[in-house]
Amino acid sequence: MRKFPLSRYALAMAAGLVASLALPPIGLTLGLFALSIPALMVMRRDDTPHPTIRDVFLLGWATGGGWFVVSLYWISNALVTSGGWHLLLVPLAGLGLPLFLGLFWGGGFALAHALTGALRLGPVPAVVMLAASLSAAEYLRGHVLTGFPWNAPGLVAASHDLGLAASSLIGYWGMGLVALIFGMLPALLICGDRYRSARLWGGAMLAAMAGLLVAAHMHLSSAAVNSSASGMMVRLVQPNIAQMEKWQRDRRPGHLAALVAASRRPVTAPLDLIVWPETAFAGSYDREPGVLTAITQAASSGSTPVLTGVLRVENDPFALFNAMMVMAPDGEVLGSASKAHLVPFGEYAPMRDYIPFADAIAGPYDFSPGEAGVALTITRQDGRVIRILPLICYEIIFPGAVRRNFDRAEAEVMVVITNDAWFGNSIGPRQHLAMAQMRAAEMGRPVVRVANTGISAMINSSGMITHRIEYGTAGVADAFIGGTKATYYHRFGDRIYLGMLVMVILAAALHPRLTRYMGRE
Repeated sequence: MRKFPLSRYALAMAAGLVASLALPPIGLTLGLFALSIPALMVMRRDDTPHPTIRDVFLLGWATGGGWFVVSLYWISNALVTSGGWHLLLVPLAGLGLPLFLGLFWGGGFALAHALTGALRLGPVPAVVMLAASLSAAEYLRGHVLTGFPWNAPGLVAASHDLGLAASSLIGYWGMGLVALIFGMLPALLICGDRYRSARLWGGAMLAAMAGLLVAAHMHLSSAAVNSSASGMMVRLVQPNIAQMEKWQRDRRPGHLAALVAASRRPVTAPLDLIVWPETAFAGSYDREPGVLTAITQAASSGSTPVLTGVLRVENDPFALFNAMMVMAPDGEVLGSASKAHLVPFGEYAPMRDYIPFADAIAGPYDFSPGEAGVALTITRQDGRVIRILPLICYEIIFPGAVRRNFDRAEAEVMVVITNDAWFGNSIGPRQHLAMAQMRAAEMGRPVVRVANTGISAMINSSGMITHRIEYGTAGVADAFIGGTKATYYHRFGDRIYLGMLVMVILAAALHPRLTRYMGRE
């Protein structure tokens, strides 16, 4: 057995950091090649002692910590924005969370090491097994403990039009598996100096990736099909209210007046819908219904419904909801839906009774989840009724849940409202936007995204942004909703990825028998 010196762990963490530069908004795709460094470190060789599973786990943990420590640094901005003694928790968010998420990478490395030893795999299939095991660990991260699929390797696809198109075929997790295999190609090429089958693996993988890109290009070039939502004119309103001012009672009249003024700006075509961001109305509809009714009546110019984020409160028993409401031009409530997938330690505190500082992090009250997959309906100016899947902030990051809820709601378009002001002008809001692009591409459906401070955008069914309002800008964008595209991911969901994962694992596991049969290694 051999142990790794500390310098190896530092190098693995640096490799994870460099690899994370492939994520949006940087999009340095070749940075994924840095993952070959820890892959080569854990490789079993006949002429050297094998590393222990403990050391392999720690090496994977260091790699994962590097992947997350920079790509998620912006989460600590929320504590900085809150100020006060919340600043003491910055190290927990800035370093503790990345190290916790890195445990999944450690588990992926350890699983690959165990399978490699049990199946007596050589270096070449061991690299492939590592990519597959790490992909499985990331899939697990996206689902356990309510899931947190933010910045999985599949998100690199959002940096490229062809990557988005490929996501329509194999989804977020399938693209993650492809990204990990791509990142470990240099390790296979290095093996190729000694193992001829490495060239076969590398060639097969490159051929598969080339085929995927050809299919993606064909999908990207295909024309979108009109739906009943096509041609619908939507006004995106971005008020750009600083988080520290948002809930100051004396500033609310000015904030609401700005929303109304932006909504009433001249139009070039009749508006079918005006969309405001998450909690655009800084108050509870149930306690101040007249205020929200009055401002939406004014904003609608007597003809256009307004969709807005708002808090809902129930009394007996007490329950607090982060909601989205559609208000008719006359102020009538046309529909309401509450956020179903809440943010741990943001909107509720798990095990609140056992965490002494839970109130400081999540507030004294937990939000309650709403019902998932509830549709909101909009009547267009021409009388057609459109079904919308409402998504609030964090809910857009879950590919499987978005797919299920979209079909459950029988929706035609997705509307996501958010408030990213907590995270400042960082990479966080841009990654959040990339997540919305991924969902649009996977589902082949347009996404309307409206944020308090940005980035607001109209995203077409290929995941491409057609209109946007930049971060830190107050403004409006009037955009037509485009057509739809049929996608394999919408039809089959994660079954495509799971099938890919099984095939890659079987190919790696059967590699010794195949090579003995072919007499190649």
